[in-house]
Amino acid sequence: MLAASLISLPLILAGAEDPSGSGEGAPWAQAPESYALISVSGSVPLDPDGQWTTAVRSAGLQGLIVHFPYSTGGPEGAKLGEWEKVCASKGLTLGLSFGERPSRERLEELLKSCQALFCVSLPAQLQDLPEAVELEVLVGELMPIASGTPPNESVFSLDAIRAWPLARGQRVEDGWIAAYDQSVGQGRHVRLDLELDAAGRLRHDDLDLLTRCGVAMRQIYGTNRAAGSSAAASSEDSDAHHPASACLDGDVGSYWTPAPGTRRAFLEFTLPRERIIDRVLLRAPLGAPTPDAAFEVHLKIHGVWREVERGRGIGRCRILSVEPAPATALRVILDGGDQRPSLAACELYASPPRVTIDASETVFLGEARVALESNYPGAQVRYTLDGKAVTAESILYRRPFVVDRTCVLKAVAFATDGSTPILSQQHFVHYTAETLRAPEFVGQMELEAGLVRSDSDLPMGSWSGFLLVPRDGIYAFFRPESGRTRLFIGDGELFGNASRMGEVGLKAGWHALRLSCPAHVAPAELQLAWRGPGLAKGVLPQGNLGHRVGKDGR
Repeated sequence: MLAASLISLPLILAGAEDPSGSGEGAPWAQAPESYALISVSGSVPLDPDGQWTTAVRSAGLQGLIVHFPYSTGGPEGAKLGEWEKVCASKGLTLGLSFGERPSRERLEELLKSCQALFCVSLPAQLQDLPEAVELEVLVGELMPIASGTPPNESVFSLDAIRAWPLARGQRVEDGWIAAYDQSVGQGRHVRLDLELDAAGRLRHDDLDLLTRCGVAMRQIYGTNRAAGSSAAASSEDSDAHHPASACLDGDVGSYWTPAPGTRRAFLEFTLPRERIIDRVLLRAPLGAPTPDAAFEVHLKIHGVWREVERGRGIGRCRILSVEPAPATALRVILDGGDQRPSLAACELYASPPRVTIDASETVFLGEARVALESNYPGAQVRYTLDGKAVTAESILYRRPFVVDRTCVLKAVAFATDGSTPILSQQHFVHYTAETLRAPEFVGQMELEAGLVRSDSDLPMGSWSGFLLVPRDGIYAFFRPESGRTRLFIGDGELFGNASRMGEVGLKAGWHALRLSCPAHVAPAELQLAWRGPGLAKGVLPQGNLGHRVGKDGR
């Protein structure tokens, strides 16, 4: 007999059709909307020091799928079962995925050790149909929990997030916010694939990015600005089981619906006070048939109702991005066509107040022109140039200004609704002709073309040599989009964890250079780009790279 605590939901093999025909099986309708996937080989320890679960939770993800690429290897069932309890204690649900068909004994061992997995994903390409059915029956007997692959899933890597196209003033972690809004916000599940090093650990730069992604998520979605609102509707179900207030109770199992026979109705939510709003989140009732309802969203701004969005179809989740506006109320109009409309949740969010720093240059000769702009209408922007914290008494921004020295600019937008702002800052570096970084040597020297590999610590390799700078000035180097790359000129690193470009002032001549990149990639394949005096942005020519014969060479 199985433990009574096992969850009973139907299994759908990866690639199989949803038998309900709804496009999404009931199990996945109740599964986490966001989760990470970590691939575990036979030699990798299971979550050393709890690093995986801590990182995934700090990123704000709800679940973790452990992927076994091979039919053998991986942790023992008992160890997986104990780790599942650790995941649950941290608010994470666990799933399993297999790259190759596991043996019946292996699958049985893993499933019997666990209590509440949210998914088991078996390979879609099962050649032996009788064995495929046998495995499906086995999972159904031991833990019939969830479909193998959700019908709508967006998959990202951290490198894809780092390469996300950003608007002016955005941070790298804003790429994750955009990925989340475009997947979960469109009724899809989002999966973030994480890579491990040879020791089975997440890399430090990945940990840093995951933490920053989690902070960015909490800054936006940590506070529902509709909390404490009053709700009313043009029509409610006569049995009073589905009132308008059900959209505000935080329970997606309860919902509002109008009186029978009603096809078009609206809800109004009056906020406790004026708040800036730039996101409206709507949810259809959990597990209920979702009609292709048309919707309109209106905000009450300065006492006037204004339409901010309209569309069709809500589904499990719909996040509508609107222009930031100070609102005191929200109206949602739903038209179900030939069915009664319904709504389970209406939540309001906003990005925190922040300042976009628009500078003509941040590393410069002479001076740089700076303009500041807030994302919140009516916010007061204040700043400092001495690195000190910004307060309500700091310099009030009125017009663009000039920076002519090395300094740290800090700026904060104080919003009219009292929203907690986040700090924006920019380090400005001022060079003179005398303070440009001197080269290692100038003139002719016996050099071999290109860089030479100095060491290889898989999965990263290091290359070293010299860079020929043609003339004095400020040079910019751009991080390649593919793979992790670190660039050092002299003893200074140009790419931080979050930066896509690094700038430095250099005198003409040969400068020591070191490049760290994925071990399987050669420097020429990276297409490292640069820009400088008289040089438009372009790929750094291999002729400008060299190494000493007999010293740096091998």
